[in-house]
Amino acid sequence: MSVVQYESIPIDGVTAVNTSLSAVKLDRGKLFADFSIDDRPLAVRVTIADVVVHRLIDGIELPKEELEPHSGLSRDHLAYSLTGSRFFEIFSPMINGHSAHYRFITGTSCLDVISKARPLIRTIGIAT
Repeated sequence: MSVVQYESIPIDGVTAVNTSLSAVKLDRGKLFADFSIDDRPLAVRVTIADVVVHRLIDGIELPKEELEPHSGLSRDHLAYSLTGSRFFEIFSPMINGHSAHYRFITGTSCLDVISKARPLIRTIGIAT
């Protein structure tokens, strides 16, 4: 069994445990996801073009067949680029051209995205 490699995508002041997924929208192959930051008046907005497939898992329970050995996963990060995941292996034969697997993990949810484009991630202020 191969080891899934998690490569973190750092976002200043944002961790898996201080964020909540607040919205997900797919529009003509472009995915928009907003994450609220529990202890700051900020949100993280993720935009990913050329989405091939995505899934949202509430309660953070990954399917048993995907409980693979892994390296690089930390509660200190929200966003990751993955290599060697079962989710990607299942869909890669149906994808034309280069694509990558991105995973966004909060304390209570997991958003997986296979896309031909890298995510655009930015923090935005929220009026309180």
